[in-house]
Amino acid sequence: MHGNSHKNHPLYQQGASGAASDLFVIQRPTWQVNRTITRESLESEFLADPDYARREYGAEWIEGVLQIMEALRRRVINVGGDGFEPTASSV
Repeated sequence: MHGNSHKNHPLYQQGASGAASDLFVIQRPTWQVNRTITRESLESEFLADPDYARREYGAEWIEGVLQIMEALRRRVINVGGDGFEPTASSV
């Protein structure tokens, strides 16, 4: 999950608080919603990249990810889905 500044965070907050009755929100770690995966089986992921693992498997909102993604988006464009090339502004 991305940081609180992510564009979906307000929707998450509305659903989690009950303010938006048409949104169903669940925030649980992978090992609680997928009984075939244990926290222990993800230990190597948590050791290799703790922030990524907390976000992707631990269901935590992580600050800073959105800013990185936006910076990358501004610097590259997808060309026909087969690669990336710099935009004129990044050259």
